[in-house]
Amino acid sequence: MNMIAVTNLEGEYFTSIIQGTNDLKNVNSIAVNPMQGQIYWPDGSTKGEFTIQVANMDGSKRNVLTNNRLNPDLEHPMSLSYDFQDNRLYWLNYNTVKIQYYDFVTSQVNTINFGALKPNIITVYKNSVYFAAEAEGAILHGDKTDGGHFEYVRTHLGMMFCSYITYYSVHRIRFCNN
Repeated sequence: MNMIAVTNLEGEYFTSIIQGTNDLKNVNSIAVNPMQGQIYWPDGSTKGEFTIQVANMDGSKRNVLTNNRLNPDLEHPMSLSYDFQDNRLYWLNYNTVKIQYYDFVTSQVNTINFGALKPNIITVYKNSVYFAAEAEGAILHGDKTDGGHFEYVRTHLGMMFCSYITYYSVHRIRFCNN
């Protein structure tokens, strides 16, 4: 059974908040906005139907923010990151390697294209979107609104990026060997 569950850091009080074999397919990332009491996740089916969904942290008021009928660029969404500064939800479309974000102020989806760099995991910090480009063996950052002015943060890693960059600690990056 697929589910989204919560627990404390010790693993106690495990509670399923969203569950069902037909309700969740291919959930690979969750972002949280504790100030609004909401969680966000990408969902996709084997039929090629993809969504970005939202619910209250107790699983109530589940809703679809966007789907691939409204947003043709939405394909295999993953690596969600909530931008507290500008009230946006960012994700990476794995197959198209485009980064998109949902702007909660305008209720619009916007697309950032880093072209041949092919991001494979992202996070947002201050005015930048940080991303790992596995083919480049590098971590880069660029303007979080339009992707402009991107720069290399770290190069020649010779490693696969296997974890995440946290919102609060961009400098804490974990790697593993290929």
